[in-house]
Amino acid sequence: SSVQLQSPVSRIRCSLHDPLHLRAKMGWKFADLRLTYLFVQVLAAAVSEEEPATCSSASGTPSCAPRARSRADDCSVLEPACLASLNGASHEDWVPLVEVMVVVEGKGRDHLHDGAISGGAWKERFRRSYCDTWSEQKFPEDTKSTEKLRAKLAALEGSSGQKTILVHSDSVEDGIGARVKKAVELVVAALRMGFFGVALAIPPSGSLLHPAGAQDWPHGAVWCHESSAESPDPPNPREPNFPLACWRFDFQPDFLAQSSAPEVRTLLWGGPQNQTILSAASIERFNCMHFGGDDAVPADAAWKFHRREAPLVKEGRPTEVLARLFASARTFSAADAQMEGRREARCGFGAAGAVHVAMHVRRGDVSETSGYNLPEQLGARGISEWLCSLASALELDSGGSRQLLLHVFTEAVGRSRRALRRAVQRGRMPGFTFKDQSGDDAEPLYHTLGTLEVAPTCGQVVSSDVHFVVNNNPREALLCMARADVLVTSFSSLGWVSALLNEGLVFHPGMDQKPQLLQTEKHWDLRHQYLDWAPNWFRVGDVNSRGPELRSILAAARTSP
Repeated sequence: SSVQLQSPVSRIRCSLHDPLHLRAKMGWKFADLRLTYLFVQVLAAAVSEEEPATCSSASGTPSCAPRARSRADDCSVLEPACLASLNGASHEDWVPLVEVMVVVEGKGRDHLHDGAISGGAWKERFRRSYCDTWSEQKFPEDTKSTEKLRAKLAALEGSSGQKTILVHSDSVEDGIGARVKKAVELVVAALRMGFFGVALAIPPSGSLLHPAGAQDWPHGAVWCHESSAESPDPPNPREPNFPLACWRFDFQPDFLAQSSAPEVRTLLWGGPQNQTILSAASIERFNCMHFGGDDAVPADAAWKFHRREAPLVKEGRPTEVLARLFASARTFSAADAQMEGRREARCGFGAAGAVHVAMHVRRGDVSETSGYNLPEQLGARGISEWLCSLASALELDSGGSRQLLLHVFTEAVGRSRRALRRAVQRGRMPGFTFKDQSGDDAEPLYHTLGTLEVAPTCGQVVSSDVHFVVNNNPREALLCMARADVLVTSFSSLGWVSALLNEGLVFHPGMDQKPQLLQTEKHWDLRHQYLDWAPNWFRVGDVNSRGPELRSILAAARTSP
């Protein structure tokens, strides 16, 4: 039933039902919203948002206490106690939308990020900690200006004996996946220009909020995004309705293991392994350049740069610049090198002998029939056959102890298991079913078990059980997809961000599954671009032809820390 809101909360009731008012207050880029706030639960648990302690050691070299989330630390999602535990942990980060709207009304759009270190302040603090020289450089607009910058960087290193790095703070207002992908696009451009590395801040901006004031805003950084969880059931395809869902989530420390303050722990993108981590204890100093203020780099500048330059992938092999990018990011963010105080996640990956396959099924903000995900593209029989093909490529013997276990990360209308069953009845969950069981009406639901609609023809080598992670905490979803043995993405920047850190096997959709996207290639639509950047990234069709490579990469990933 509709919640009765009291003053001062009652003043924002119109905001929740009026999309134009909401847009004006928040200023974010959303699809057509017709918000009806039906679900408010006051969260009792508080999460500490203190700055993580600086990593240190007797030698003065930054060294963080190991916080590895190994498979031994995790639980098996096939056990009921594990499912219950995962559901409880997911809900701890949920923030009621009504609390967000109170802050929007009370503080206004211009003050929704006052609790975070601004981009300008971050760059100034970085300059004081790491830079011997500091200068502004215009982003090169053509080949001639690019070559001039390369010559300038080489001459500067020759005369000073110091490396030159780019210092950049992202200020794009978009979803976290699109925002990070655009930022990484710029990082790669800078490395190609000749910068030794890139120090990048991705502070709260747009729908990634961080209001000031611990008393009236105890949540710290919060990410609000469009979600179908509170949409009408069944949804109206003519009037898509994706109300906001908000979660405690600070992208830099929660996912990258980079502190909000540059002096504590900062990733040097593209730097060598011994210089990937920058901290106040670092003795290395740099020549530092920046591209100016928030609006100094046009939104399409890096995209156009890559189109002027030579291909980043040649004959199927990523260039050295990309190798530097992935090595630095994965080394910095590895589970055994995380900073003290970083919030962790359990994924249900504790089943002994299982090969854990995370599949991102993008649905929540693009309708139930977008065709962006593999189950929609292949259908019920096709997805079952593809899993068997993967098992065959990995040489999983049905008589052995290893088995593929699928974990589906998605969003869906409703917050109960019964709502998932209704989606199946509408034909909107191709490939999966949910048997009737007690507790199907319990809310909120984030983790549950379903089954493959078409039983695998390869026997027990592929489990018929499927772990569904639905309408979940984005911190946990991103971390768990990044740590799965195998990740299958959708046409979505969110899955791409997890793939950035995943050292196992990553499968992206093939363009034959959605060829019309090639006709709409634009700088702001990266969901189907840059899908071949890493040597462990493949197309879904590669399971039928590249078995030796797949087995080699998976074996290396499973033996790494």
